[in-house]
Amino acid sequence: MNVTRSPFFLSTVLFLGGALSFQFDDSGVAWSWSGRAWIGAVLLLCSGVFAILLFRSTRRSARA
Repeated sequence: MNVTRSPFFLSTVLFLGGALSFQFDDSGVAWSWSGRAWIGAVLLLCSGVFAILLFRSTRRSARA
C-alpha cells in the first residue's frame, strides 16, 4: 500500500501540524501551545501513535 493512501497518513499529518502550529501577531511569532504545553505534547503523542500505525500497515501490505 502506498503511504499516502493509508488511512493513518492524514491523521498523522494533521496531529503533527497541530502540535507544531505557530501564531503570528504584533509581538512576533509564538508557539500556539506556549500557555498549555500539555496540549502540544498530547498532539505530538497522537501523531507518533498514528505514524507507528502508518508504518506498520505499509510494512504489512508490502510483505503480502
